[in-house]
Amino acid sequence: MKKKLLFVAENMNMNGANKSLINLLTALKSPEIEVDLFLYSHTGPLLELLPEHIHLLDENKYMFLSETDLKTVMREGNIVTRWLRVKCLAQKKIFKQDTKLLRQKIWNYFEGLPKEYDLAVGYCEGSSHSFVLKKTIAKKTIGWVHIDYQNHKLEDWEEKSLKQLDAIVTVSEKCKNSLVEKGIPAGKIKIIYNIILPNVIKKLSDEQKIEKDRKKIELLTVGRLVPDKGIDILLLTAKRLVQLGYDISWKIIGEGVRKKSLEESIEQWNGNRYMTFLGNRINPYPYFQACDIYVQPSRTEGWGLAITEAKILGKPIVASDIEVFRKQIRSGENGVLAEITPEAMSAAIEKLIRNQELVNLIKNNLRQEQLGNEKEVEKLYEFFE
Repeated sequence: MKKKLLFVAENMNMNGANKSLINLLTALKSPEIEVDLFLYSHTGPLLELLPEHIHLLDENKYMFLSETDLKTVMREGNIVTRWLRVKCLAQKKIFKQDTKLLRQKIWNYFEGLPKEYDLAVGYCEGSSHSFVLKKTIAKKTIGWVHIDYQNHKLEDWEEKSLKQLDAIVTVSEKCKNSLVEKGIPAGKIKIIYNIILPNVIKKLSDEQKIEKDRKKIELLTVGRLVPDKGIDILLLTAKRLVQLGYDISWKIIGEGVRKKSLEESIEQWNGNRYMTFLGNRINPYPYFQACDIYVQPSRTEGWGLAITEAKILGKPIVASDIEVFRKQIRSGENGVLAEITPEAMSAAIEKLIRNQELVNLIKNNLRQEQLGNEKEVEKLYEFFE
C-alpha cells in the first residue's frame, strides 16, 4: 500500500522556501508514495512549476476570512461568516491580536482535511504547523523551519505548535541551534538541506538569452526587498562603486515592502542608469548566467539557496560574512565574504573586478564542487519507518 504524504503551505509566491518546496516535490517521485499539497491559496507564479505527480487539493474559501475585505464578506457571506469577520475585526482593532493567530481561530469553525495521512508536513514556519496539528488526520506531524530564530521572534503560539509536533525539520545547523536555544529538544530536530537540482538549473539558464553590454560590469542580486536581505546596503554599495569610476549594471530580482522607497533612493542620486529592479522572475537563471558577479548582502539567512544556484552556474560570488554563508563559501577560494557595510562589499566586488586570476581560481574551484543533493529526500523517507 502506498504511503500517503501531505504538504501544507500558504501559496506559491516567489520566495526561497517555495522554490525549495518545488524542488523537494520534484524529487519525491516514487511509486510507493502518494503526495498531496494543500495551499491556503492557489496563487503565485511557482504554481505552474508544480510537478504533475503532485495532487493539488481544493482551496478552502474560509482560510483567509479574517483578512478578507469586510464589505465583500457582508455582501457575499452567510450569517456565520459575517459574524466571524466582524469578531476578527474587533479582536484585531481592540485587542491587537496577530493576524496569523486570528486566522487560526477561524479554522475552529470549519472541518479539516478528511483524508488520513502517514505524514503531514507544515512546510513553512508559522501557521502551517498549526494547521497540520489541528486540521489534518496524520500518524506523524512534521514542521519545516527555514529561518534562524536568533534573528526572528518566536511567538508563543508558534512555540506551542513546535512542541506539539512529532518532529521538526530545519534547513541548516544554524536553524536547528536557534530552536534548541528556545527550548526545543535537539533529538526532535532533523536537518534536511534544501534540495538542489543542478541539471534543472543549468537547463533553465539556457532557456532565454539575456542581452548584456560587454562594456559594463554585470552584477546580480536575487531576494525579497526587505531589511533582512540587506538591500539598503546594496544601494549604498552600488553608489560607492559608481563614485569609484566603475560602469556597473546591477539587476535586482525580487519584490517586497521596500521596493518603492528603494526606487526613490536610487532616483535621488540618479542611479537609474546603474540599477534595475526586475521584480519577480519565474526563471531567474538566465540572469545568473549573464552576470559577471553575484552579490548577496543578507543580514540573516536560514540557508543561502541563491548562493548555491550561483555556484552551480559557476559565478563568482560576493556575500555578507554571516555564519550560514561561511558554511557555503570559503572566502578567497570559491567566493568572497565581506562585512555588511558599503565599504567592505564594494571593496570585495572591486577585488573581483580587478583580479582576473582570483576569478579564474574561484570558477575552477566551483567546477570541482558537487552541488547536487537530491539524496537529501531520503531523510524524509526515514519518517515513514
